[in-house]
Amino acid sequence: MSPKEDVTETLAFLLEEQRRKEDFRDKAKNYEKVKNILIYLAFFGACIFAPKAVKIFKPILKDKDYSSWKSFNLRYLKWTLSRLSKQKMVDIKEENGDKVVIITEKGKKNIFKYALNDLKIPKLIKWDGKWRIVLYDIATRKRLSTERIRNNLLHLGFIMIQESVYIFPYPCEREIELLRTYYALNQEIKLITACKIEDEESYKTYFGLDRNV
Repeated sequence: MSPKEDVTETLAFLLEEQRRKEDFRDKAKNYEKVKNILIYLAFFGACIFAPKAVKIFKPILKDKDYSSWKSFNLRYLKWTLSRLSKQKMVDIKEENGDKVVIITEKGKKNIFKYALNDLKIPKLIKWDGKWRIVLYDIATRKRLSTERIRNNLLHLGFIMIQESVYIFPYPCEREIELLRTYYALNQEIKLITACKIEDEESYKTYFGLDRNV
């Protein structure tokens, strides 16, 4: 299963956006994770190693903050990229005396493997009063996908209210679309937005919304 280019970039964008909003106490340690390097490559497109620096190259992403790469230790970054190249997760090519690093299809698959467990749905400062309901009907032959979808939804903070029916109070269209595409379940997974559901007071309490309305 190979994720689409735009979906991989969307996931990378969500995770990078999420990282910038969080306050990491041990920043250096966090950046020295292989998955973060893969996420950055998907997000920025490619990186170029000049003799004493690392540059970013992807003209269509001029609005992105390339300075984030400075958070990596250059020696560690080079060592890790060399290892990723041996694992066929990145391609390293020589161009005009510089080394250009580009993520491969295998690397993109690993972004999903590594990153889905890190993905979070941001909470609204003030709840908009709407419920997001995810339901799915997946064939028995895809039982493994069912278990993974369930685990992903629970990790994202959803609560199951009936078999294969989950609710969450905050916008999550992009995250659910990523799950749909990654698991190739575009028709089986549905997202519904509702203004009211039965027994919602108990769900408000569960999500802490009774203090945020």
